[in-house]
Amino acid sequence: MVEGLTYGAAVPSSATDAAHPAPADALRSALAADTLSAPAADTASGPVHGAGLVDPTDVAAGTGMPRPAAEAAAGAASVARHPRALRKPFSLDVLEWIGLIAGALLVALVVKAMLFQAYVIPSRSMEPTLRIGNRVLVFKLSSRLGNYERGDVVVFARPDALKGADDDSDLIKRVIGLPGDVVDGRKGRVYVNGRLLAEPWFEVVPLTSDFGPMTVPDGALWVMGDNRGNSQDSRVFGFLDQSAVRGEAFLRWWPISRFAGL
Repeated sequence: MVEGLTYGAAVPSSATDAAHPAPADALRSALAADTLSAPAADTASGPVHGAGLVDPTDVAAGTGMPRPAAEAAAGAASVARHPRALRKPFSLDVLEWIGLIAGALLVALVVKAMLFQAYVIPSRSMEPTLRIGNRVLVFKLSSRLGNYERGDVVVFARPDALKGADDDSDLIKRVIGLPGDVVDGRKGRVYVNGRLLAEPWFEVVPLTSDFGPMTVPDGALWVMGDNRGNSQDSRVFGFLDQSAVRGEAFLRWWPISRFAGL
């Protein structure tokens, strides 16, 4: 006897068998009479076929559960017993991190080689804008685009007239004259096309030695240092060929206290 609660009056075994024949006997009787009726679909019992009948082949042996439900339960139990099966091996994680770091370094090298270059200021020729030891960032593509404007600060290869046996470093100056401009210096100021050059990059405009007038040829620039009294620029080596320009300095990034655009 099974211990538990029952509901209603006890029914003799023979009465129960008579009222509820075995499912197999009922199925055989129905098939013989060719009057098998389709019971209502029972969605809780599992997959159904046709008009609400449960396919006996879809019931997992020994479980009483529809086969898909039994397989899903078995899979969940397997995962619960083996949680490490969902984790990637440690070696794969390491390889992924190495790949990410290598990719980032490659991108940085490409950007540095093609787009930007950092420079350190070695002299006083661009004071007060740039002091010795300041660091600037140069956009290298500007030399290919060639869209220069007055006031741009450019880095360029040292002209032959200034090259020494032990000094072939690049120079940095400010663009004053563009192709077709007539530039000259008189009475301590710079004139472009007969008009006094406005120089908003200075708080106090420095005095300039007399020169010119000179017409800037195509494909060239007239450049000058901001420290007009201590700069070897176009007044010394003449017009600067645009092909010698490395790029435009657009940012003074060091020291942090002097961080600013140019």
